[in-house]
Amino acid sequence: MIIADSWRQEFIAQRQQRLASAHPLGSLPLIVLGRNQNDVRLKDLKNMSALSTVGELIIAENSGHEIHLYRPDLVLQSIRKVVAAARSKTRQKQ
Repeated sequence: MIIADSWRQEFIAQRQQRLASAHPLGSLPLIVLGRNQNDVRLKDLKNMSALSTVGELIIAENSGHEIHLYRPDLVLQSIRKVVAAARSKTRQKQ
């Protein structure tokens, strides 16, 4: 129950931040990994990926709840993509 309550608080805080501006994370590199679930959860995942102007939602096919266990390849690919985008953005600022 404690975990569910903390998630609830986190989602409420994210929603408040999300409503404060169109893309509260600006152009921060962001990838949201999700799995095929119901339409409500898919909408939540899309909203999370929209926190950044460059946010991307990737659905992990053939995955259960622990995407890192079912699809470690996808997790690694996503991490590399975000790191590369962050490095590129840092170089552009210099």
